Amino acid sequence: GTLQAFSNEVKTSIMLQKRPEFLYLKTASVVGENQIKIKFLGDTSAFLKSFRVYRSTKYGTPDTLANELGFFKNSPYYEFTDMNVNSNDNSYYYMVSCIDSCNNQVLNSNIVRTIFLEAKQGMNDVENELNWNEFEGWLSESNSYTILRAIDKSNNYETVVTVPYKLNKYYDDVEDYLSSK
Repeated sequence: GTLQAFSNEVKTSIMLQKRPEFLYLKTASVVGENQIKIKFLGDTSAFLKSFRVYRSTKYGTPDTLANELGFFKNSPYYEFTDMNVNSNDNSYYYMVSCIDSCNNQVLNSNIVRTIFLEAKQGMNDVENELNWNEFEGWLSESNSYTILRAIDKSNNYETVVTVPYKLNKYYDDVEDYLSSK
């Protein structure tokens, strides 16, 4: 017998969507009671469907979906205020993910942590002991922390002191603000 071979050739052109080259979570700041504002920067040259913002109170990859924001090519800047938090009791970790048109997570941002400040009465009645955690997840460290004070829940803040980064405790002398007994 004679051997015969047949083959079919199919040409297919596909258009690959550009993947994002960067996604940077810039800030995660407590801006009010139980309100944390997230600001991030996304790659506008990519083809994306949305961004998902995740949160957690535990160290590691945040896994609770806080919000999903639509992608806009005209601006790389995004903001979201998370109001489903208890900022009086917890520090929060945040991460943002790029979502492509097929609902795939294609790039994750840096993971950042909010600062949680605890205040308690110091060793005597005229000072408050302030303790806080460091910033986590930023590309560069802060140089310092500026401590502000407001009296009786007013919104009139005054600068108390600026302390160096890595110092996470301060004793605030409040004797001048105490009422006469």
